[in-house]
Amino acid sequence: MKTELVTFLTLLALSGSPSAAPQVSVGGGPFSALANGISLGTGSGPDHLRIKAVGDQSVFPPPAQPPPSPLTVQAVPDYSYAAMFGAWGVDAVEIDALSTGNDLVFLHLDGRIDLNNRWVALTLTLTHDSPVNDPGNPIHGQAEPGAHLLTHVVAGSAGIFAGLGGLTMLAQDPTAMGFGSAEEAPEIDAMDFAVPLLSMNQGSSGSVLLVNGLELFFSVTRASAGALPASFFGGAPASGATILKIAWEQDPLGNWGWSDPQPVAVPSELRLSAGDEVDALGINAMTGSLIFSTERRPGSTLAQLRTLVRDPQGGAHVNDLKYPGGGAVGPKLKLTIEDDIDSICGLDPEPGAYSYWLGTPADHGPPANSLSLSLAAGRDPASFLDSVVLQVSGWGSATPSDGIVFVEAGLFDPSAPFGPTNPQFTLLDTFPRSMSEERIERTYSYIAPDPLGIHVGVRARFRGAEEVATSWISILRR
Repeated sequence: MKTELVTFLTLLALSGSPSAAPQVSVGGGPFSALANGISLGTGSGPDHLRIKAVGDQSVFPPPAQPPPSPLTVQAVPDYSYAAMFGAWGVDAVEIDALSTGNDLVFLHLDGRIDLNNRWVALTLTLTHDSPVNDPGNPIHGQAEPGAHLLTHVVAGSAGIFAGLGGLTMLAQDPTAMGFGSAEEAPEIDAMDFAVPLLSMNQGSSGSVLLVNGLELFFSVTRASAGALPASFFGGAPASGATILKIAWEQDPLGNWGWSDPQPVAVPSELRLSAGDEVDALGINAMTGSLIFSTERRPGSTLAQLRTLVRDPQGGAHVNDLKYPGGGAVGPKLKLTIEDDIDSICGLDPEPGAYSYWLGTPADHGPPANSLSLSLAAGRDPASFLDSVVLQVSGWGSATPSDGIVFVEAGLFDPSAPFGPTNPQFTLLDTFPRSMSEERIERTYSYIAPDPLGIHVGVRARFRGAEEVATSWISILRR
């Protein structure tokens, strides 16, 4: 991997147009460069909510830190364990699932995903003990599967590159997350993309993908539940199958901090017993519906992804998570009944809703020979300067070989249709890529937000000795 800093919109001459060819591989998908908030499984030392920063990491993800400036305290929650659980002893709490409430997946009462002219992506991890026997799974045969981040885009999604629909991709591997080799990597047992994005966003509305910034939903392990105050569970038995919530709010003296935990879903509502354990969680705070998974027990035939949706009268409906047309999601994810999901995070924005922090893979003249392109913005906590990390992965229809990557960029008007002049691409950068580089990364200085709402479209092309492959177009909100 090679990285260099250049000006993001140094627009040069247009590169040549490639010829179309059948799709072969899309690599890591659109979320490979994205930052992530993760918790690690037991046996990995004291639990923390850790931050995997934008782009590939060379160091172990550090614990979340308090906001760098007192001016941001009101708008930016402190995700450190000391702030969230210090009153009860940080070592007593072992998070097993978490969500900021920004898993904006809309669900029918029967558990079917409601696309309704939206796109849905699911990101998940498995336990180390999962056999991953489906050969179509990109981590089939990998050591320590629990340190790999998988993504899946639901087929039929609107407003996103159609070629991603139905694909399960390996977005981030142990090396990319700073864990070292897969053989020594810890197990990820909870994650949420929104944690670092909310922290970087500093309470502004700069990312339309996030609507809930002042709450955190979570479950704890069965082992740690009994060590916590009974008030956590509202007087019910302590349980790893209770969904809890804390809120970032002011006390009567005007000081900001986290509220005491309170239950938002108890085991009976989830059709579970107090001895069960919820180990993956995605909550849509707009609707109160949730996707959850439980610890797999020997002989269990329960689906690993289930839903809780409340009707207008408050009744709780629990079902398997299903594709929009019916049928369990698990097989679509290339999972077998023996695989144990250990964390999940969902994305479901409206078409045409673009993010300041994440490039949306747009369906503009979709090439059949797609490279994978991921754009993610990051903010340096010390300098407050922003940058964009670009990753190109996979080979599309091209045979892996030494060649050149061309990166093109252009201004995009979201109020106008895509066309030859929207965006009108101009060459931004070129760099070599060897046949041994499955993923290659570049970092660019960030563009200041434009008051007129101008967006930027980016695409990449790889040219080998005789073959050319092109990525989808990635749109960043400016």
